[in-house]
Amino acid sequence: MQNPSGARPASDRLAQLMRMLETDPSDAFCLYGIAQEHAKAGRHEEAVGWYDRTIAADAKYCYAYFHKARSLRSSTASTTRARRCGPASMPRARRRTGMRCRRSAPTSTSSPEEPLAMARKTTARRRVEALRTTAADPNLVEVRVAGRTEATLPRQRAEDLGIAEGTPWTPALAARVDRVAAEALARESALAFLAKRPWSAAALRERLVKGGHTKPAAAAAVAAMVADGWLDDRAFAATRVEHHLRKGAMPAEALAALLEADGVAEREAREAAEQGASTVKELRAEVRAAKRAKESPARVAGRLARRGFDPDTIRDALEHAGYELGE
Repeated sequence: MQNPSGARPASDRLAQLMRMLETDPSDAFCLYGIAQEHAKAGRHEEAVGWYDRTIAADAKYCYAYFHKARSLRSSTASTTRARRCGPASMPRARRRTGMRCRRSAPTSTSSPEEPLAMARKTTARRRVEALRTTAADPNLVEVRVAGRTEATLPRQRAEDLGIAEGTPWTPALAARVDRVAAEALARESALAFLAKRPWSAAALRERLVKGGHTKPAAAAAVAAMVADGWLDDRAFAATRVEHHLRKGAMPAEALAALLEADGVAEREAREAAEQGASTVKELRAEVRAAKRAKESPARVAGRLARRGFDPDTIRDALEHAGYELGE
């Protein structure tokens, strides 16, 4: 897959993302990550090209619109063009996710105090006028403030946030709504990952962060999915044990190490490994089959050693299979 600008990836992370993209050129998370790497390096024109590809692959990727606007403002592109990729360009994303990304980013020349001052000014003395059920989904409500919809979110989440008619629409409340929106986007991405293959909670949380979600949003989304039963590290560990044992007998210590590498917590990894580890009988049966296939003892011993068996266990299995071993 070629870079839109023709530039070659400079960083190891960027090169890794490019390799990942080769396996799935339409992976919006990889496309977004590549755009972010270019933006961090100050290559904003190149970043815009990758943000455009992210949006083309997944129109509901709200963060792509947000950061594209920032890159446009930081580059030589016009302010008008930057405005066009802000919140007004995200209607489909809002409808599909059930959340609304309310504000675009401040300009790169703004001071840290200016966005907060602007938020205070625009939210002063404003109150929620109504919670209006959407026509598309009765479980979603539009939060109406000063004649406009400030947010669209699940009714239960609105209640959890204490939003009701007459609630003051403050900068703090607006920020909480933004966090809820970020968590919802992270959860949606997590579900998409789980639809492709099983994940451990830790590995999925890390993947979400790599995909552009904030650490708090990724952590909250994963925690909610664990509570809802979408993620179960014990079940994941059992599945991975079965996968690893397809290659042949393995000891508990080696299985535990592989499970921890998959993101399973140490205790769960140890328990699953001990339950699934091969028995002495299973190991001896495998070695007998190797002898019948006329494999050399050195070949068999090397294979078992790479799987994590200790020398004494390997020697015992070879001797029971009838191999003649020197002292």
